[in-house]
Amino acid sequence: MLVGSRAHQYLLFLGALLGVGYGFYWLAFNVLTFEITEPETRDFFNGFFGVLTSSAGMIGPIVAGYIISSLHGAKGYTFVFSLSLGLFLVAVLLSFFLKRRAAAGNYLFVRILKERNENRNWRLITNAHFFQGLREGTFVFIISVLVYVTSGSEWALGKFGLVNSFTSFVAYYAVSRLIKREYRMKAILLGGALLYGAIFFDRFPSDLSAPHSLCHHDRHCVSIAACSVFLLDV
Repeated sequence: MLVGSRAHQYLLFLGALLGVGYGFYWLAFNVLTFEITEPETRDFFNGFFGVLTSSAGMIGPIVAGYIISSLHGAKGYTFVFSLSLGLFLVAVLLSFFLKRRAAAGNYLFVRILKERNENRNWRLITNAHFFQGLREGTFVFIISVLVYVTSGSEWALGKFGLVNSFTSFVAYYAVSRLIKREYRMKAILLGGALLYGAIFFDRFPSDLSAPHSLCHHDRHCVSIAACSVFLLDV
């Protein structure tokens, strides 16, 4: 918000700042998840959390796209980013009211790395997270960029987010209800295969900004969102 239209001059700095922010956020989020849930309640928590996230995701992109498209210049972006910052600060303040578990010991990063050589499961799960990060940084990012570049419209990107989040809403609910602990590995395998297969769908249409485009490209949104949930929530 501070650099405005000069953001392209600070790409490395903004990228590094965003990466640091993601690191702090997700570390704290994952730790809190294990502190406030038990193995018996974690599936329900993940499913319910996904439903809430998808519900907000249906509202956020379409509203943001409308605001940005309606306001001239960078005013829409400034308003949306300011509103997002405010909501994020509220979420941070609410997190202080969570009751944390007592913890002892030191944070040993080197010990975590050495554990990969001693624990096969630990090595496999950290490798899986690494490749999941690559997917998040390429597949999800590229899809959004492709929609915007093809349509040239923030409104079209907002419609894409609406359909994507709605499908995630349905899929999260279904996964939390149907996928039991003994079927997690099979569900992850199925989700990965479907997600990989989604890239072979027909190319995106060139008229995403048209009124009928929501129906015309929803097959891509549905396939991407539904497959992603299998990977992210089981």
